This record gives sequence, structure tokens and C-alpha cells, in this order.
Amino acid sequence: MRLAVTSALIATSFLYASQTTAASFSPDQVKDIQVVIKEYLMSNPELIENAITVLQKRKQDALDQKRKTAIAENKDLLMNDPTDFFLGNPQGKKIMVAFLDPFCGHCRAFHPTMEEAVKANPNLKIIVKNIPILGTPSVIAVRAMLAAKEQNLYQPVMELILKEDPQTLLEDFPKAFGVIKGLDLEKLKKDLGSPAVEAYLNKMQNEAEKIQLEATPTLIIGDTVVEGGLPLEELQKLLSQTNPASDKGRALAEKK
Repeated sequence: MRLAVTSALIATSFLYASQTTAASFSPDQVKDIQVVIKEYLMSNPELIENAITVLQKRKQDALDQKRKTAIAENKDLLMNDPTDFFLGNPQGKKIMVAFLDPFCGHCRAFHPTMEEAVKANPNLKIIVKNIPILGTPSVIAVRAMLAAKEQNLYQPVMELILKEDPQTLLEDFPKAFGVIKGLDLEKLKKDLGSPAVEAYLNKMQNEAEKIQLEATPTLIIGDTVVEGGLPLEELQKLLSQTNPASDKGRALAEKK
């Protein structure tokens, strides 16, 4: 559908371009030119498709460059913030950032892949940035994880939420989290709107805007933004290109 609409717009722009030069031609000549352009495009529709492809690539290349610049300018914010939750080696030299929504189906499916990647890469640190983009249930879920962090129970709450149905979370909040051992539900509810939680949510919004986040999962590997969860094999390939010198040095040290 988008291709058809865009094609129509491009065709219209050709006709409009011919109209802008109307001062150089008589009305009959302008009509003849418009007919020729229209017939040519109808006979060669692949030109429109090729033009769209080129335009999309230019836009994507421009976006990629803007994101690389944003990553370089905000490296500490994105990768060195101690308030972020992480998986893997806390001192890992190979770092991946993952923006996830707890109720995003693709994000949920990607969690096991991240765990496998951590097992396969001892030098890997995955910074998990849970950001609510799917409405009220996601906002409540992320707030609950952040509030649970005050009780050092971020991970068990996150793991429960990843299995929970959004509607259940809304309908019976206490029951949903009551199964977590050691969790103070009253404190959790109180901390949902704490300054620390508000500050972190604002931080996530700020980071999302800086890298022009459009969907979840969104990954940062090296200086590259990757949209969508990846199969383990593809993820491993991208990770192998990150900090290769450190990996090579670690491998030599292990041999000795």
C-alpha cells in the first residue's frame, strides 16, 4: 500500500514539475509534455520503484549517520550509566544496548536470545533499557521494575512481567507481584511514582529521542543501531565485529 501511494506521489511530482516550466511553453505544448511523461512512466513503472528504493536508501543512510553521531556524543549516557540494568559480565568490554518494551512480543522473544548470547560471550555486557511504548500496561510494568529496583528485586520482577499478561497486570496488581519472595508490595506501590522512577523514565525518553528510536527491540552494537530482534547467529556475527582487538587479546591471554 505504501509503495502504491508513494508511486502516485512521485508521478504527480513529475507532472507538477512540467507545470512549473509552463512559462517556457504554450498551453498545448505543456499538455503534450504531460502526456509524454505520463505515458513514459506507465510504460516504465520500474523507474518509479527504483526511484523509491534510492530515496529510501538515502533517507536510511542519513538516519544511520545521525544515529552514529548521537551514539558518539552520548556514549556515557547510553553505555556507562550505573542506574541501567544489565545482563552478562559487569566488566565486559563488548557492550550491546537493548531498548525493549516488556509487553512487546518481539522483545519477549528476544530475551532468550540475549541470555544465549551472554553464555556464548564471557566478555559481553548487555545493557537492558526497558522503555514503555505500548501504552498504559507497559508504563505500569516499567514503573514496577524500577520500583522493585529499590528492593534489589529488579530482575525477578522483570522476569515475572515478561511472562505476565498485560490485562492481568492491570486488573490485579497485588496478586501479580505477590508471588515474588521478599517483595514488599506496599513499598512497591509507593515507589511507583518516586522521583527516581520519574527521572529514569525521563532519561529513557531522552535517550530514545537522541537515537531516533522508532520501535522495539532496538539494539546498539558498536556505533550501529539495529532495529528488530536478531537470531542468535546474526547477533553473534555483529558482536564479533565489536571490539575485535579486545577479543583477540583475551583469547591470547586465555591460551597462555
